[in-house]
Amino acid sequence: MKIFSRRFFLALGCAIRRSQNHMIAFRLAAFTVICLLTTVAAAAQQTPRFELGAGLTVLDHGRQANVGPSFTGVYNITRYLSLEGSFSWFPTENGFSFANPFLPGRPAVETAAVEGLFGAKAGYRTNKFGVFVKARPGLISASNTERTTGFITNLVGGPVPIQRLGKLTEKALDFGGVFEYYPAKHWAVRADLGDTLIFDEGETFVSVDNVAGTTTTRVFGAGTSGHFQFTTGVQFRF
Repeated sequence: MKIFSRRFFLALGCAIRRSQNHMIAFRLAAFTVICLLTTVAAAAQQTPRFELGAGLTVLDHGRQANVGPSFTGVYNITRYLSLEGSFSWFPTENGFSFANPFLPGRPAVETAAVEGLFGAKAGYRTNKFGVFVKARPGLISASNTERTTGFITNLVGGPVPIQRLGKLTEKALDFGGVFEYYPAKHWAVRADLGDTLIFDEGETFVSVDNVAGTTTTRVFGAGTSGHFQFTTGVQFRF
C-alpha cells in the first residue's frame, strides 16, 4: 500500500509539472501571437486608410491623344494592398476621333468620352515611396459615336451616303504600374503608366441597293485593342 501511494503521488507530481509546462508554453505562444498582431496593426496604422486625389489623364485613342481631368479614390486594406476607383473625362475639343475606312473623304467624328475604372493595386511601400502593379476593369463611353454607316443606291442619282450617330459604351481593362511619392504624411504625388484594353463592339456598315433589291450588312472594327494611358496627380491621405 505504501508503495502504491508513493507511486501515485509521484505520477501526480509529474502530471502537475507537465501541465504547468504546457501552460507556460501556451502562454508564451499566445503572447507571441498578440505581439505579432500588435506589430501588424501598428504597421497598418502608419498608412492612411483613405485617399482622394485629382490629376490629368492622357489616353491614346484613335488618331490623336485624348487629355482630360481625372479623379481617384483609394481604400488601403493593408500597407501593401489597396482597392481603388478612378473617373476620367475627355472633353469634346480633345474628344475621341473615329475614322471611317469605307468613307475616307469624310472627316472623323469628334466626340466627348468618359472612363470609369475600379480594381486593386498591390506592391511595396515605405514612408517615402511606393511601387505597385494595378488591374482595374471598367467601362469607357463615348457620347456621339458613328454606329452605322453605308450607302443607299437608287435608280437615279447614284449612291447616297447614310450615317447614324449614337452613344457607345464598351468594356475596358486597365493594367500597369503605379509610382507614388509621399512628401508629407497626408499628401502623395502619384504617376500611373500602363495599357488600357478596350473591347470594341465595332461599327455596322450597310449597303442598300434599291436597283437590285438587295441589302448587305457587315461589322468592321470589332475586337480588342490596346491603348497607352498615363495619369499623374496629387492625392490627400487621411
